Amino acid sequence: MPKSELDKLNSKIFDGPSDELSDFIRRHRLDRTGADMHSYEMVEGPMLRNVGPFKKGADGVFNGHQIAIYSDHAAQLFDNSLLRSLGP
Repeated sequence: MPKSELDKLNSKIFDGPSDELSDFIRRHRLDRTGADMHSYEMVEGPMLRNVGPFKKGADGVFNGHQIAIYSDHAAQLFDNSLLRSLGP
């Protein structure tokens, strides 16, 4: 996917583990009420590896990298990019 296309998305990128990332996960991933959902089309950053202990208050253990897609528009961009790379 061309970076120019990604730059058009309303996105949040976490460059590494941080208090901001932990707070974001607690507020938007673990709170299933949907009361405080964000408006990003894409969120990118390290993966949380200890969800159970993290839910109980432990510090997050992060590694790897993930991209979460939250809008139909962003999903379509990724789909189109994949189809172009596969060719006819």
